[in-house]
Amino acid sequence: MGLHPRTRRLMARVGENLATWRAIQGLTATAVADRAGITRATLRAIEHHPETVRFESILAVAAVLGMDTDIARAFDPVESDRGRILLEAAARRQGQPR
Repeated sequence: MGLHPRTRRLMARVGENLATWRAIQGLTATAVADRAGITRATLRAIEHHPETVRFESILAVAAVLGMDTDIARAFDPVESDRGRILLEAAARRQGQPR
């Protein structure tokens, strides 16, 4: 079963954005791949076909590019308005008798 079209588009954006971050930092593909502990072929796949690689490889590249903290923050519900609303709603539900 293939990826949902929205997921495929998001993954493509991730790959393009990682390539842009690498370029604006003046880093070569070899340097990023070496620092991330992956092959240049894997980095090429991340930048052009990220849906084909393991998530941890994408995170390794993000860490090399200095984005790991931002990514961790994006997954933290406390760091977003939507997450805080959902956390508060869950806390209210837990406090109510059933």
